[in-house]
Amino acid sequence: MRPKGLRARLGFAGWLIAAGAAAAQEPPPADPDLPRLHRISAEVATSAQPSSEGLAKLQLRGYRAVMSLRIEEEGALEERLVVEKLGMEFIHLPVRDIDADAVQRFGQALRAAPRPLLIHGDSGNRVGALWMIERVLEGAALGEARAEAEAIGLVDSELTAQALATLNRLRRSSASQPSGPPSDPP
Repeated sequence: MRPKGLRARLGFAGWLIAAGAAAAQEPPPADPDLPRLHRISAEVATSAQPSSEGLAKLQLRGYRAVMSLRIEEEGALEERLVVEKLGMEFIHLPVRDIDADAVQRFGQALRAAPRPLLIHGDSGNRVGALWMIERVLEGAALGEARAEAEAIGLVDSELTAQALATLNRLRRSSASQPSGPPSDPP
């Protein structure tokens, strides 16, 4: 039995890591239908663009949702039809740039999505970038989060720089905001 409030005490990302530590230790064999498949936990996996056959394999493994960061021009709308035909929920979160808006939308969608969940883009770069930022905002060390992002697929140096710049802006913004309610003047 899991202690009550474990997720709240560990934070969202810590809970994901703790829940899937054993599963994440041994990578699954390469599958061309699920390129760059990376299990973050028993509840969340990432990949590059899966094929229709890969989506069917996920459905057979019990996945309930697929979150696509691909834009319409990359075929996201066609994928929706396949995912929904398989009885899974399709979450379309188109991301062109790694900016504060994308980070906010990703975090909200991640927390609300049914599990098990696959998150993917075209190559894994955008997923890795957003995952890195989300992990750091949850309290993970940047080095640890960056290593996870690279394992997911973040290899593009320009996208990495964009993600780090966005992360720095978000950190500065949250540091400058008051931590409690304003006090009354004396």
